[in-house]
Amino acid sequence: MLSRNYLSWIILILFLCLYLFFPSGSSVTDAWYSAASIKYKAEIFDPHHLLYNALGYLFCYLPLKEGFDVLGSLKVLNALFAVAGLLIVQKLLRKLDFSEIQVIIITSLSGLSFAILRYATENETYIVPLFFALAASYTFLNTLQPE
Repeated sequence: MLSRNYLSWIILILFLCLYLFFPSGSSVTDAWYSAASIKYKAEIFDPHHLLYNALGYLFCYLPLKEGFDVLGSLKVLNALFAVAGLLIVQKLLRKLDFSEIQVIIITSLSGLSFAILRYATENETYIVPLFFALAASYTFLNTLQPE
């Protein structure tokens, strides 16, 4: 069981590497708009991207000062949130008494799904709310089933 737990962490690290080293090379207009809003500090609190632009502004504050690309920095933000979401998926499955091999398989299939791959490697707003929804589900499950 201990070796399978290490395998779960290795899978998460591999997904992080996959998401970070292979970002989308063709960003959509919405991605450029979010990056421009953050770079030029305009419409940070746009209703459609309320959470994402504010979080992106905080995340890109230091990289912007050092001259890093905003679009690339936001892709890193999405990769980190995608892996954190997969970690919560693992915790949810363990809390629901799935076997470790089932946890590994379901996490791998989730991480390789088109939706996660697309939004974890692109500057889109969907991964961050998904992470918070998973975190809320985990918190709710912990409330229902305390340890």
